Amino acid sequence: MVKISDIIERESVVFLDGGNREDVIKALVETAYKRGKIPSEQAFENAVIERERVLSTGIGVGVAVPHAKLDGVKDFFIITGLLKNDTDWDSIDRVPVRIVFLIGCPLERQREYLEILATVTLLVKSKSRRERLLNASAADSVIECFNGL
Repeated sequence: MVKISDIIERESVVFLDGGNREDVIKALVETAYKRGKIPSEQAFENAVIERERVLSTGIGVGVAVPHAKLDGVKDFFIITGLLKNDTDWDSIDRVPVRIVFLIGCPLERQREYLEILATVTLLVKSKSRRERLLNASAADSVIECFNGL
């Protein structure tokens, strides 16, 4: 099983003002591209936006987990976005989002992909962990929230 702490990297934590859902996704995808995690910025962004059109990835409690599988993605990655301002994500509980985990995955690793999605979802259900994330002012503080998990 893939450990979350193995795929969340300091350089993949971004602090954003917020904006609309598409702006946030675009900023996170841009980070993934600059970090060499995806072969095509536009193709991955399109895949994530298309997934959002099917069903919002706003899982509630102020968290969204946009994700996509795409040919050419070599390994799992998570880009963590912490938003200064509330962003409407059409979440299941209608609570605006301030924590976003953009997850990417190789096409052929479906089982591990589902495990990562489930693990991230469970981890952020913890109110204390969400508060620690929202109060983080540096990437190291974010990484510490997932050490060993």
